[in-house]
Amino acid sequence: MAANASQIAALREQGKQPAAWVLVSFIGRIANEDNGFTVYARPDRDYDWRWTVGLDLIAFARRGQAVAASLKAIRNERPKSLSLWDVDRKSGAGVYFDYPADIAELCKRARGRTMNIELMPWFSWQEREFLKMGF
Repeated sequence: MAANASQIAALREQGKQPAAWVLVSFIGRIANEDNGFTVYARPDRDYDWRWTVGLDLIAFARRGQAVAASLKAIRNERPKSLSLWDVDRKSGAGVYFDYPADIAELCKRARGRTMNIELMPWFSWQEREFLKMGF
């Protein structure tokens, strides 16, 4: 598990979960961290992301970091929402599955957990609101 993920997993085992979003940092310490629910991960490592089911997550990364595989692994565990915040560009995007049009192909990819991801850029007002929170 990524650093700090075990405390969230333990909380989940008690039937509880964080009230706000969980931050997944691929960049180390984040300025103005919220409530202590920040998980630290490295994009070049594989982690157990099962604890993310049903949670709101925001991943922090820098321009050029290879985080797509990590985002895909997280998305495969079905969090309530997953967003990516580019700390260099100061822009965000929602992370969604790229669903194939063919139903048979969709079922095959879903069973094999080989769904691709698609980034949907945030609106400018969403980015402004996020920046107001100190990020």
